Amino acid sequence: MAKGFDPFECTDVRLPRDVQVRRVNAVMQHELTPLQRDIVVRVIRGEPQAAIAADRGVSPSTISRTYKRGITRLQRFLRY
Repeated sequence: MAKGFDPFECTDVRLPRDVQVRRVNAVMQHELTPLQRDIVVRVIRGEPQAAIAADRGVSPSTISRTYKRGITRLQRFLRY
């Protein structure tokens, strides 16, 4: 899990976990770009940003910025 972010923290704790999972998946599918989605998933799974950057042929700072934008969108759309 990425440091400081748990996608389920952004959801209402009164909702059952399966509802929370569906909400996170829907937001990731419809509100993140394919690049943001790929990077967010890979970072959350624990893959180092440097490895993602090398795999994609971009700089680590590009991965960092894209990850941050994706997480910001997730947090914004999961708020009430």
